[in-house]
Amino acid sequence: NEPSSVEIISGLKPDLIVFTGGGIVRQELLEIPRLGILNCHMGILPKYRGSFPFVWAILQNDKKNIGCTVHFMDAGIDTGPIYKKYFLKNIPRSIFEIQSLFEQNMSSYLLDSISQISKGEVSFTDQETLDGIQYYIPHKLITSLAENKVKRL
Repeated sequence: NEPSSVEIISGLKPDLIVFTGGGIVRQELLEIPRLGILNCHMGILPKYRGSFPFVWAILQNDKKNIGCTVHFMDAGIDTGPIYKKYFLKNIPRSIFEIQSLFEQNMSSYLLDSISQISKGEVSFTDQETLDGIQYYIPHKLITSLAENKVKRL
């Protein structure tokens, strides 16, 4: 989002940008790539938007919606068109292990998506703003509750 970075990226005229975290992207950066900015989110969209969404899914006993979503970014938070969802079938028994598993797999999810996009073999599903809930970084006591719950999933 730094003006100097936006200027450099704009000069490169990229077709696609891959976002790997670090905050909210400003509109001027969103407008640069021809195809858009691709993100891999540690939650199943649109239901779980925001920070640490898998923790919130655990707290709601929603183990069928623990996974990652590859989507294009827009001006909202985790509200852009969805490309693909990756659901965890075998859920590790700790928050740290779930996050580590996501981190290990996110690059392959993104590379697969980039490969398909480059071939023009993708379709996206638009999200409705009201379809999901925006979650925030959970307090350590809430994370502790989720840690206890995930051991029983």
